[in-house]
Amino acid sequence: GSGWKELVKRGTQRRQQQPQQPPAWQKDDLDDARQILHACREDIAALWTSPEIQDLLRVEGVTLRNHSGFFLDEAERVASLDFEASFGDILKARLQTVGVEEHVVVVEDGEHPFSAEVGQTWLFYDVGGSRHQRAAWAPFFDDVNAIIFLCPMSGFNEFLLEDSTVNRLLDSFTLWKTVCASKVLANVNFILLLNKSDILRAKLEAGQSFTKWVRSYKDGPNDVASVSEYLKSKFVAIHRSSSPKQRQIHAHVTCAIDVERMAAVIVRVREIIIEVNLVQSTLI
Repeated sequence: GSGWKELVKRGTQRRQQQPQQPPAWQKDDLDDARQILHACREDIAALWTSPEIQDLLRVEGVTLRNHSGFFLDEAERVASLDFEASFGDILKARLQTVGVEEHVVVVEDGEHPFSAEVGQTWLFYDVGGSRHQRAAWAPFFDDVNAIIFLCPMSGFNEFLLEDSTVNRLLDSFTLWKTVCASKVLANVNFILLLNKSDILRAKLEAGQSFTKWVRSYKDGPNDVASVSEYLKSKFVAIHRSSSPKQRQIHAHVTCAIDVERMAAVIVRVREIIIEVNLVQSTLI
């Protein structure tokens, strides 16, 4: 039943109304971690900036640069005793999705086009993308308005953590084909977000060859615009050939830490969901 969802919603509302202080034991743990980081900050910075360490990470295929690299670049600041995370820090923090997470977003305020929707609720199901977590998706595919599929474009030269023989981009193609072919989702519109354009740009400008990893790209230009357009056409073609019936697909090149661009994408997602609801209610 949905009783537990109502309890979670009530608990969330209470927490929003009554800000709580962390328990004493948690505060002590945070203080201990802060002290340890502060004591090690010079060593952390020295290791991270060492050419030998960077070469070793590159040889071993460890891609810290794409995840914790930003914070390691800022080790002196992050490890200071008076550090407080900025808005930019929070955007760059990464929290892995485990299992299926339900997120309730209530529209609070803002200008057009959301001002007329204050108090309305958006319900998102965030599903873990690792292979062993995909079996848990099926129950959440029933009665959804839209599927938002994120593909990290920067993964063209990376491999899965759970299977070092499988290229991340190739796995995204395979997963996309499977989801598109699902008969349960035959009447659901798809929103494709080709994400991490900033990291893709950094890799290409650093000399990483996209063609080396994606042979079908042949002699295409090694720049973000061309690679993004190629990937978009590839995903659209897979969607067209795999879908049980003809339907719309909405594709966007995104950078999750670019607030303005993501705001535009969210507005478009909202419009798509409204269109779907109107069609299903036979109003259009």
